[in-house]
Amino acid sequence: MLKINLISETQKNEANLRQIYKFIKKFSFFTISLVILITSSFFFSEKILSKNYSYLKSEEQNVSNNFKKYNERVKTINDKISGVEKIQSEFIPTSNFFPLFSKIIPIGVTINSLNLSPITKSIRFTGVAKDRESLLNFKSNLENNTLISGATLPLKNILEKENISFDITGQVNATLLEKNIQ
Repeated sequence: MLKINLISETQKNEANLRQIYKFIKKFSFFTISLVILITSSFFFSEKILSKNYSYLKSEEQNVSNNFKKYNERVKTINDKISGVEKIQSEFIPTSNFFPLFSKIIPIGVTINSLNLSPITKSIRFTGVAKDRESLLNFKSNLENNTLISGATLPLKNILEKENISFDITGQVNATLLEKNIQ
């Protein structure tokens, strides 16, 4: 096979340069298109992520606000429970106390007032005894009973003979009362 060269050297160089130029032109177009595509995808991704971030931030705020409401409600309920526990810890079960206390009051003694202190578990009661013997019998019943301890009766009350007004103080045995509940 024979090659005939009809093109001059300068034309050959120009043809080669045109082909290189076309290749560079196509490669540049492809590269620029690829850069534009990647940039636009980053741009739209940023917009979508920004929108989702704003949505998530608002949802987080809503959840946080709801949590605060529930947290405040739980705190209020816990405070109420603490108050009830405090009240219950100071409670003296008087429903068991009165039947037991009434058994140690002899005939001839009338109780006018009774004051139970839940904090100190102390008791103070006033009343009237018909005579000294009834009052001494009542004092003896108090000393022999485990319901009230340390009952004190002023000496002046023992010296009177009839219609004796008395004021007695002592300590309530709260554990005995709690045992009687069960």
